[in-house]
Amino acid sequence: MNEDIINLHVKNFRAIHEAAIKINGITVVAGLNGCGKSTLSKLLYYVFKVTNNFEQSVAKEINSKLDKFRSAVMYLSNAIQVNTQLLVSIHQKLFEFEESNILLKERNILDFLDWLSNKINEDKGKNDFKKNQIERSISIFKEIFKGDSSLKTDELDQLSSATNLVPFVNLLKIYVNRLYDRFNKHLITKPRLYLHREIQEAFHTASLPDLIEVSEFSELIISGKQTMQTPFSILNVIYIDTPMLLGNNEISHWNDVNSKLLYQDSIIDDRSNQNIEKFFFNDILEGNATIEYNEELDYFVFRTKQGIEIDLRDCATGIKSFAIINFLVKNKSINDKTLLILDEPEAHLHPQWIVEYGRMLTLINKYIGAKIFVATHSPDMVQSLKYIPKKEGIEDKVNFYLAEQVSNLQFDFKNLGDNISEIFDSFNISYEKLEQYGED
Repeated sequence: MNEDIINLHVKNFRAIHEAAIKINGITVVAGLNGCGKSTLSKLLYYVFKVTNNFEQSVAKEINSKLDKFRSAVMYLSNAIQVNTQLLVSIHQKLFEFEESNILLKERNILDFLDWLSNKINEDKGKNDFKKNQIERSISIFKEIFKGDSSLKTDELDQLSSATNLVPFVNLLKIYVNRLYDRFNKHLITKPRLYLHREIQEAFHTASLPDLIEVSEFSELIISGKQTMQTPFSILNVIYIDTPMLLGNNEISHWNDVNSKLLYQDSIIDDRSNQNIEKFFFNDILEGNATIEYNEELDYFVFRTKQGIEIDLRDCATGIKSFAIINFLVKNKSINDKTLLILDEPEAHLHPQWIVEYGRMLTLINKYIGAKIFVATHSPDMVQSLKYIPKKEGIEDKVNFYLAEQVSNLQFDFKNLGDNISEIFDSFNISYEKLEQYGED
């Protein structure tokens, strides 16, 4: 019997009316365009990205909150009419905070504020402020921190007795302390609101699923509760929708893929990978071609049998499709704790290579143990992931789902078990259309 490792349950989000999906080995989801396959793929990606890289989500939130801090500092630097050299120093220090690990920068930021206070105090006569200047500064601070619970209105009002801007700097210290106190607690408790924000940003919407639950070994790790747990069986998620975006870092999930491709230090020979390496180079590239990363040129090189080197980004899309997966296997970014999400991988492949791609995914699951989620509307992909795993003895690790329309806009995802004939019934619609439009 197929053990339930991971289960995802989603209700009422975009085209998804309800989906209860097992992630145990290879999960195949088929359906019409617009049925919610891509939505399900992206949801899976962000669920495991947030739970496994929670520090990144917290750092992103801290950076967002520190934008207010930066605005306040820049106002202060202009208000005290600092000299050009000092203004450059302030800009440089603020830039350093953005470039480094913001989770570890609380002490550095507080030291910077101490330094700024000393600069203000160095020339008290020059930096003493009149009452109307103080009132203006209070108004600007209130505008900057409007709606932020880290500073209270009465704390800002108390600045009215200040004679210079040092008390404003001290209030920024309080703000930074409270900010980091709250986020340090979040690193421990893992509030679910971080997942909500990532989903809203990724889908460009204020809406959220009515239900999103994840269980692992029958224990809920994401539920209606306010906090989440880190999964044990999936520690790494990779989402690939189109190989055309290789090298593009502007899209979140492709930035992650490109970063994983560059894990060069971890490339080692591994017997579990040899079957996949042999398959890739012998069956796909026919023997002598290789793919390597060129550090000097900073891109991946495809070297043909004739010794010609080509930037992988300029290669045929089908070659890129296989090469990306192969390199992620080679440097162990795909491992037994990986969830590999593939959204319509057949889109750029010849029918023969669709079958070979299904074989590659089967070997990855069999020999490496990575969990694989495939959203597809290709009969060849479905058949390859039905019959090749059976031949390799892992058919009990494959789950098939079909999106069934329940309204004009929403679909339920039905677990098909061993009988996948309904998927092919849905594919046969194209032949019916061909007969309809091809009749005399």
